[in-house]
Amino acid sequence: MPELTVGSVYRRGATREALYADLVAMINNWHAEAGSSCRFVVDGNGTERALRDAHRRLPSDRRHVVGDPELLPARATPLLQAADFVAHAAYQFLVRYPARAFMWDWYPRVFPESGLPIDLGRLD
Repeated sequence: MPELTVGSVYRRGATREALYADLVAMINNWHAEAGSSCRFVVDGNGTERALRDAHRRLPSDRRHVVGDPELLPARATPLLQAADFVAHAAYQFLVRYPARAFMWDWYPRVFPESGLPIDLGRLD
């Protein structure tokens, strides 16, 4: 897909909600600088209030993330299934579980244009 960008972020010791909030802020800033906008589509069933809260905390005068995240079940959404693969490949690249050694190079090999996973803990 020509306009699809693949990437991943992490922060050791972060909760899912805290990492997601910082990801939303980072993506919002990228789009503010580019003068563009985006939407988030996330694997979920609609009950993830903390994810919605991250979007609603963005400053209204500089908001480039449109609306709340769209929560859809990955099992019924091929792009979310692909995103799960990207996330799992990035996870194995970082944690390197011995039983999954065959996956350690998948992220950089399959997605070389994406660069390495971004450590959001280093952006503070």
